[in-house]
Amino acid sequence: MRYNFSLFITISVIVIVVNSLGFYNIYKLSSDGITYKENDDKTIEIVYVKPFSSGFFSNLEVGDKIVAINGKVPKSLSDLKGNIIEKAGVDKVYIYTITRDKKILNIPVKLGYYYSRNFFIFELIMVSIIFFLSFLFYLSFEENSKESFFVFLFYSLVTVTHIFSLVSFITYQLYIFLIISGSFLPALIIHFSFILKKDYKKEYLIVTYLISFFIFTIWLVSYLNFALTLTKSNLNRLMTIVKISQFFFGLISMAGIFFMIYSIYSNIKEKKFDLVTITSILFLLGFLPYIFLYAFPVAFGKKEVLPVNLCISFSAVPLLSILVYKTFLKSKL
Repeated sequence: MRYNFSLFITISVIVIVVNSLGFYNIYKLSSDGITYKENDDKTIEIVYVKPFSSGFFSNLEVGDKIVAINGKVPKSLSDLKGNIIEKAGVDKVYIYTITRDKKILNIPVKLGYYYSRNFFIFELIMVSIIFFLSFLFYLSFEENSKESFFVFLFYSLVTVTHIFSLVSFITYQLYIFLIISGSFLPALIIHFSFILKKDYKKEYLIVTYLISFFIFTIWLVSYLNFALTLTKSNLNRLMTIVKISQFFFGLISMAGIFFMIYSIYSNIKEKKFDLVTITSILFLLGFLPYIFLYAFPVAFGKKEVLPVNLCISFSAVPLLSILVYKTFLKSKL
């Protein structure tokens, strides 16, 4: 009997549906390739035009001031990006009303994709492979394996967190999925490390999840406060909360890594060098690039060493390795 099989099916369906919504949002994100700034007099000015972008080919220039887009007058920079540009349809022509040299001009702009097609395809393939491998990984353990269920749950949250970190910042119905998955993902590392040792106290887990819930609540309230007002002050407050949250999630992840290493060491010392222990070592190695080359630098306000999608792609290697071992090599060794 597999551990929590009905919950496994439920989570699988939810993850597939939720991730599909996320990918649809990413695919439909449009962009004009322009960077704006909001002046002290509340006017919105173009400060950069990306070469070969929609705005570039439409002859928009640095210094142009936005009056309206398709007749909609932006109330603020956040309103312009969130309620007008990000919600515009890809490949649709929008009329940018601008002022240039004291003249009012109407310039048609055919909006392109926010993310390149190649980037989107890579993300779709990578996330699908990771989820599919975690799905097979759980099914490969026929016994009542709690470890395999938590591995599947962890990887499922990894895919959700990664996808929804790319969705429109203003689409709060979807962005909340990032807040949920991102808040409790580090706690699962500690939970899994305790399962490996099999002698943990539940009080430790309760404290871990309470801390995650506390951070989740602050992050959610701050985000909704911004999404429903679109004010610059609330955006700055949200960015501060996000940095603080990343820092604490980094600390929780570091604690989880420490406990996992301790659990692996204890199992080896007690001569429990079984498949679960080997799997845990591989998982730890597979996520080292993400933890040390992306998560920790970002948590401390530094630039990542490698892009997050490249770091996460390494995490599929442990899953594939264990599946190959269990399917093809175990019977031969």
